[in-house]
Amino acid sequence: MANYCLRGFFSCYFYILGFSNILAASLGHAVVPSVVINAGEVLKESYLKVLDVTNSNLQGNYAHSIKDVVGLITRRTLWPGHVIPLSALHRPYIVVRGEKVRIILSQGNMTISASAISLSDASIGDVVSVKNSDTNVVISGTVMSDRTIRVEIK
Repeated sequence: MANYCLRGFFSCYFYILGFSNILAASLGHAVVPSVVINAGEVLKESYLKVLDVTNSNLQGNYAHSIKDVVGLITRRTLWPGHVIPLSALHRPYIVVRGEKVRIILSQGNMTISASAISLSDASIGDVVSVKNSDTNVVISGTVMSDRTIRVEIK
């Protein structure tokens, strides 16, 4: 609390003296849309700009760098000039619900693979539930970059 009060005091002091840019530089940067970006759109560099953060009350996980968010997909509509919360973005899905996928179980020299149906959308590295096409048993595994589902024995 004391830190917040001091920051508020110094904000006023810097503003009165005309040094508000010193305070703004110390707060970092935020990525904001330059146009309206609808839910489900892929973020492109031309849609974004970086602004200096001047509001000391801005909290939370928001985008700081354009390179970190380009290529991600929006979960909701993003408005120009508003910071982009990281919770409003997700990686592109490579496995789609209802899609046929290959599940792989590897242990030592043994590898077992089978066909399954994805029960949800998922990105690389996500844990997804799938239903074995032959047995209708539901299992979970990790999505790999080649669109296979890696299953581990517990």
